[in-house]
Amino acid sequence: MKLCVLRVVCSVLAAAFFLPRFAFAVDETDQFCKYFRNIKDESNEVRGNKVDPLTVFLGVDVRCTEKKVEYGQAITVASDNLHRGWQKRLEKNWSIAYCKPGSFSSEAIRNGWTISSIVKTTDGKEFRVQAMCYDAVAIGDSSEDSEGPVSD
Repeated sequence: MKLCVLRVVCSVLAAAFFLPRFAFAVDETDQFCKYFRNIKDESNEVRGNKVDPLTVFLGVDVRCTEKKVEYGQAITVASDNLHRGWQKRLEKNWSIAYCKPGSFSSEAIRNGWTISSIVKTTDGKEFRVQAMCYDAVAIGDSSEDSEGPVSD
């Protein structure tokens, strides 16, 4: 009888210890999900618009259960006309944009969310660019040259 009571007490204490952490994590996920869904709703209103002379915005996809935000872009250039290293430079800029300390997006990334963009070229190739943060600060090699993504 004492062993049974001890198991029940231990189970209740374990549940009391772990349940608040689980509830907090679910609340955070819901918070991030609502935030990114709002961005998706607003952003998808301008789907198909040109971002710059070479880029068309294709929309935003948010998958809350997977903790993923994915932007879509099409560039009016074939992949073999892109400068070497363009993807690394774009990823660095993407990281700077989404890893600002204290920003909601950097908190989301700290909590396991992925924020990325799929870039599609005219020859059908797709490239993924993802915000990479270390302690929610952008990481990247600052020695990259400042060339644009397209070769002359």
